[in-house]
Amino acid sequence: MAARHKSPGSTKGRHCKLLKGRLVLHILLLLIGAQLAIVLNGAYNHSFIDDNVDHGGSANSLANLERNRVESAVAKKTLQKSQMDLGHETELGLPVGTFNNHPVYYRENDKRDLFHSTVHCVGETFSTDRPWAHRSCEFRNLCFDLDEQEFVLFRSDTEKRLSQALDAVFNNSRFPTSTYSMQNMTVSIGGINPKWGRRGKSSGNAMEWFPTIIDSSDVSETGFYELPAKSVLVPFHSFAGFNVGHLVWDDFMPVYTLMSIFQLLDDSVPILVRYVLRIPTGRGLWATCDVRDEQFNDCKTMFAKFLPTMGISPDHFRSSRESFLQLEKGQRRSKYVCAPRGAAGIGMLTDHGQKFHGWEKADYAYSVNSGKGALFYNFRNFMMNNLEIDNVPVSKSPFRITFSILSSTRAPRETDFRNEISLVQKEFADNPNVVVEAFQFAKMSLVEQVKIASQSSIIITACGGGAVTSMFLPKGASLIVYYDENGGIKGNQHTGEPALLDWDYLNNAAYIRTHWLPIRKRKREENMAALVQLIHNELEVISHHDV
Repeated sequence: MAARHKSPGSTKGRHCKLLKGRLVLHILLLLIGAQLAIVLNGAYNHSFIDDNVDHGGSANSLANLERNRVESAVAKKTLQKSQMDLGHETELGLPVGTFNNHPVYYRENDKRDLFHSTVHCVGETFSTDRPWAHRSCEFRNLCFDLDEQEFVLFRSDTEKRLSQALDAVFNNSRFPTSTYSMQNMTVSIGGINPKWGRRGKSSGNAMEWFPTIIDSSDVSETGFYELPAKSVLVPFHSFAGFNVGHLVWDDFMPVYTLMSIFQLLDDSVPILVRYVLRIPTGRGLWATCDVRDEQFNDCKTMFAKFLPTMGISPDHFRSSRESFLQLEKGQRRSKYVCAPRGAAGIGMLTDHGQKFHGWEKADYAYSVNSGKGALFYNFRNFMMNNLEIDNVPVSKSPFRITFSILSSTRAPRETDFRNEISLVQKEFADNPNVVVEAFQFAKMSLVEQVKIASQSSIIITACGGGAVTSMFLPKGASLIVYYDENGGIKGNQHTGEPALLDWDYLNNAAYIRTHWLPIRKRKREENMAALVQLIHNELEVISHHDV
């Protein structure tokens, strides 16, 4: 909220020193606040695998210290990229305040060269069946309306005349005629859950979205607040951010992919804004962050914990309803906050597209992740780099076999692999170069989990949430996933079909070798023997792996 007082007049030099001092103090308060927030959030300590766990005092303290270290490093990187050192004065002068704790500069619009936006979209299908689900768009000058809590684009007179000309040719059809035009363009603001259906804006089509288009003359009188040149404004609707698998593979990975498509990853400051839908019910869609207060609070906690994997400090993240402008002094002069660049449209960039994750037989008809192996590996390395964890070669001395136990709360995937661990330990008891370990990742910090996975040769886990950690396996490692051979569900009814959850991601993560085994029959003698032989085979393959 803007301050209501006016500071006395002063010279430019005195004013700059005063502003620098205030902003330096503001940054220190932000850093301290971020540290306190992480310590307080430690009380929730949502795990990478399962949230329903208790944490011991000493282990929890170490986890908090590790999170503090990572959070501090991320905050410093973000501030440096955002030019928040405050010794940096741009052509617009010094910052006049912050938007979601990112610095902003007030800019008066030059009426001789009206400020306006442009758009470039990819993924057009020319189909009448939800083409918006496939599109992704890059924006120049994407803005946020503080009053309406909506994103806007400012259309130039040239763009307006183009729209009129295209309307005349195509008889006002909604068919998009150019990837460089705002004409009839929409995207999917978030991942698509088939359970939302296809019946109107209150369900499946609720993801269809586009910034509000306003004539550029609207901003000519008020000007606007401008974010730093490296800023990329990314609005997205969270698929189900309270669940870590959905958070990583249906929110973060699509955002990473979106920025990669338009070469926006290097030397940029992503400003993520969780978009809150406006739907008739007044609440969010089923199983989303805004459907109930419990999910809303869980989402806030999960985002606070995992945003550092995206190189973003939780203090720089807000929803569209929570986004705010904080001025150093004076009254607000404009309701618009603008970023030089922006991007949106992640519907088909999730790990499942418009399908389920493997619950129904139809989910296996086609893959949406073919050819994405390098992208998945780069995303893994991107997250590890943000956590300041070294990318080490697959372990051969010793070979590390890691069991992920109790990684699900649903039978039969809720297993401690007791028999399998005992068998594998006996099999390699005389081999000092093989280490067999078991971890309940739910009781470990995010950094600890990522480090263990990245140093493992083989991970053995049940599919679902427990398999998410396996994405951090090193290149050349192996993953053995147990699936429920009778766990299929359709229309909330059990079908008796196999449920190989997240198969489309794991089978296309080309940097690891993925194997599937049935979980209900795993204790049978022939199944146990197959597991041991599979491990022997994988260790032999890994021993010849040349990084």
